[in-house]
Amino acid sequence: MRAAPLLHILVGCASAPPFGPTTDPPAVIDIAPRPVATSEPRTVARDAEPPRAAVAGPSEVEIRLHAIDRAGDSAWDDAALEILLESFDSDGSKSLDTGAEVAAIPCPVLRVMDDDLKANNHAGLAVTYGFAPGYLWVGSALGFDESLRGDAYAAMERCGLGDD
Repeated sequence: MRAAPLLHILVGCASAPPFGPTTDPPAVIDIAPRPVATSEPRTVARDAEPPRAAVAGPSEVEIRLHAIDRAGDSAWDDAALEILLESFDSDGSKSLDTGAEVAAIPCPVLRVMDDDLKANNHAGLAVTYGFAPGYLWVGSALGFDESLRGDAYAAMERCGLGDD
């Protein structure tokens, strides 16, 4: 007895003779899987930070900022200034002087600066550098143009950094 070709078995024609030059091949059923949408659309707040991948660790900018010793002293300011300008000064002006440049700074970068300042017995970023209303402006030490002081402070507030 001849074994039926595998194709015949797959389409339920095991008893049919093998096809040849004078007979048509059996019908082929397309059983390839199709992608299916499995998640509902998500609503994201307009000012919300985009989600980060669950396996992603700190960015290179966060790591470089956190590696600087003595947060809040002038050497830290100089090193942080260099990192911030390399990373976010998109127009090469040597200053964070556009709303787009300030908006491009992600919350984790602002948080690492804030945390490092607090760990070194300083107030947080908003107060130490005068982004918060009523404090002396020294944010230019980190490359921020004073005309965007309010934008930078609003970004800090959205990231959960307050006046402490």
